[in-house]
Parts: sequence; structure tokens; C-alpha cells
Amino acid sequence: MQGGAPCEWDLEVLDDLHCLDPQALTWTQHTCSGDPPGARWGHATVNVSGRAYLFGGQTGPFPSSCTNDLFVLDFSSPSACEWTAVDASSPPSKRTNAGMAQVGG
Repeated sequence: MQGGAPCEWDLEVLDDLHCLDPQALTWTQHTCSGDPPGARWGHATVNVSGRAYLFGGQTGPFPSSCTNDLFVLDFSSPSACEWTAVDASSPPSKRTNAGMAQVGG
């Protein structure tokens, strides 16, 4: 789980990263290296082969804070935990509260 906004919505946007161990049902907070996406909410994510792709979302409470940037979190090995900003060609328009899915893989 990356970022989000607290339920009280006090205009604070979060940039923390928490991982769930599905066997132990425990959460741990992680700090990863690289170029993280920064505080945001309403982004879309999908896991493909040990990498989480994060697209768009909002960096604040106003429509003008919508983004169409793309980041990859590599956690393909136990020691890997690194964010990378991706400069993808022809990105979709800025959006929030979208969904992503892996197709054909």
C-alpha cells in the first residue's frame, strides 16, 4: 500500500509505504531507495513479475493536483526495494481513482 489520504481528510496526503505479509497477516512499514512518487492518493497500481507499477493519482485535494506520471517499485527479490520514475511515451491523461490490471501475462 503506497500513500493515500487519512479518513479524517485534513488535507494531508501520505507518502508512506506499507507491505502486508499475507501468511502472517502483519503489516510492516518500508523505506525504499530510488526516486519515489511522493505523497499522493487515488493512484492506480498493478503488480507484474515482482514490480509494482503506480500511475497517476492526486498530490493534493484539488483537481489541479492530478498527475499522469508513472513509477515502478522493484521488489523482485527480498533485498530489492527501489523506486524508479518511468518516462513512458504517450501517457494517458491525468487521472485519479483509476484501476490497472495485468493483461496476457
